[in-house]
Amino acid sequence: MVAEDESLLASMADAAFDRLRLEDGALDAVGVRALEPALRRRVLARLVAGTEAAVDEATLARVQRAVAQGGTATLGRGYVLRATSGRVRCVRQVPSTPPAELRLEHAGSRGALVGTGWNFSVEFAPPPAGVLGLALGDGTRWPLTVRTRRPGDRVCTARGQRKLQDVLVDLRVPAEARATRPVVADAEGQVLWLPGLWSPVAPRAAAREYLWAVPPGSSIQRTAAL
Repeated sequence: MVAEDESLLASMADAAFDRLRLEDGALDAVGVRALEPALRRRVLARLVAGTEAAVDEATLARVQRAVAQGGTATLGRGYVLRATSGRVRCVRQVPSTPPAELRLEHAGSRGALVGTGWNFSVEFAPPPAGVLGLALGDGTRWPLTVRTRRPGDRVCTARGQRKLQDVLVDLRVPAEARATRPVVADAEGQVLWLPGLWSPVAPRAAAREYLWAVPPGSSIQRTAAL
């Protein structure tokens, strides 16, 4: 009888895991919390087992507490479980690296933001399909700097100035991905654009130049001017 119960629980946990799994491999946090305790424990054990970390009583206790509180739990072997932004996932902690920075002085400037996979260039034409773009008006304060976020960064939205950190949380950008998201700022440090996440209102006057942003993994290649 006990064996049958265990088999049934295992089958139910597998079904719940598959149902709650998102495209990126994380689990839906609301769905995980709604599971019965026995099922939730098994589902989380399976998630942790997908890493190199040990699945023991102490680890599962930390994991379940993190999920209940919407926090994080150390798993060991360089992994951490995060239950934030509506997702439960295991990620490998990586050593912090010096912030990357790319300076764009004028049209024709281009380069890669090291460590992020993003490529940028300033062009006279709107970007082609598959490339993100920011229209630059006459009032643009050069040079532009493409970098990762910094403490104190703020974004000017329709609702006024907001902390960049709050904007990223509202956009449900995973904590582990925020350090590699590009931020475009002008010469005075004002954040102008978060490629792929947030764009300002287009300038009223016709744009003279455009900042192109090619996301990681894009097959788009810039065509040389003839």
